[in-house]
Amino acid sequence: MDYSDIDLTLRFLMKQKQASQIIGRNASNIKNLREQTGVNVILSNREHKNRVLTIAAKKSLCMKSVTRLGEILEAENNEYGQSTKLVPITLTLIVPKNICGMIIGKGGEALKDLRIKSGAQINMSADCLPKSDERTCQITGNNFSVTQAVDLLVGIMIKAAIDESKGEFKGTPSSEIRAYDPKNEEEPDARSEKDDNLVKMATAFLTANQMINPTMEYSPIEINEQLQELRVPNQHMGAIIGKGGKRIGEIRMMSGCNIHVERADEDSKYGMRRLTLKGDRQKITMAAFLINQTISSFSTAEPKVASEEVTIKVEESEQQQASIPGTAADMTSSNTEEEAAAAMARFFDTQFSGAVSYDPTEYINDGASSNLNSNRGRKRKEQPVPDMYKVPDKKPAKLHY
Repeated sequence: MDYSDIDLTLRFLMKQKQASQIIGRNASNIKNLREQTGVNVILSNREHKNRVLTIAAKKSLCMKSVTRLGEILEAENNEYGQSTKLVPITLTLIVPKNICGMIIGKGGEALKDLRIKSGAQINMSADCLPKSDERTCQITGNNFSVTQAVDLLVGIMIKAAIDESKGEFKGTPSSEIRAYDPKNEEEPDARSEKDDNLVKMATAFLTANQMINPTMEYSPIEINEQLQELRVPNQHMGAIIGKGGKRIGEIRMMSGCNIHVERADEDSKYGMRRLTLKGDRQKITMAAFLINQTISSFSTAEPKVASEEVTIKVEESEQQQASIPGTAADMTSSNTEEEAAAAMARFFDTQFSGAVSYDPTEYINDGASSNLNSNRGRKRKEQPVPDMYKVPDKKPAKLHY
């Protein structure tokens, strides 16, 4: 079915460098783009590090604008290049999170199919854009493959909109999707001096009543006056971060502390994660207290003890028991010690005195123990020493080499 007459709005995320390429010198590129397509292409304010390019028109005109957009980027990327190879272009399409499942598909099969059909490299972002319900789809390739990929993605977006109008769409309704706005990304959290004073008062009260240090299972390590590190098992990080980072954001807001969560440490045996706490001592103390309270309240994971640690502890306990005098081995009776000494003396006498001759064939039978006792009284048989200079009477019948 042809959807060329459907009204469509496409939004692309761009850095400042790519946006300046679209605008061109004296805004020549964007003027030509608007004149050639008849579409009012809008770029967001340049005061922010990320900018959004919006194309709103019929589907056919939108795709014509995307093609022209790719031509501008190809010309800008290859204008000063000395290589004969064509430098690929990249467009980052902003898509609502409720249709990302349709784009990726079960096991990523739909995304693989899009890559094969378009010939472009398509990558979906794992997280939503800041303070929004939209994700990015990065498309890389030549102009034709990028345009083809955008056309296929637009088809999925139109199908999702049709299913939602029929009541067959199972995702989040479009009316509840928060659109991404670059200016919201850089807005600082609303915090006043009263909040800082409240944190200081609460920290002083909890410390005075000994409610912080005794109840903190995980205590931070002080690096300097305004920097401390807190190590937490990896299984508790889901409870600390929360869905979409909501819980860690609340901890930052309540404590006023700058909390940075490091990636999983590959060298750690027990899967510990490091949280860096920056700020005043009162804010760090409050942040550590809130993190511990969050773990105890929301984490359902049980603490895991590594098998290596258990083995080490068992070995240490055995070594300690062996080193402590008065154990069962040291408390044997004097008679037993004398018997053991006598048995050892007899053993060395029989081994090194040369008084006994052993025959290995005697130990094959069941009466090996009786033969051993009978052999103790025998003398070693003296065997004649062969004369190396004597010529044998008979030569061997056959020599084997």
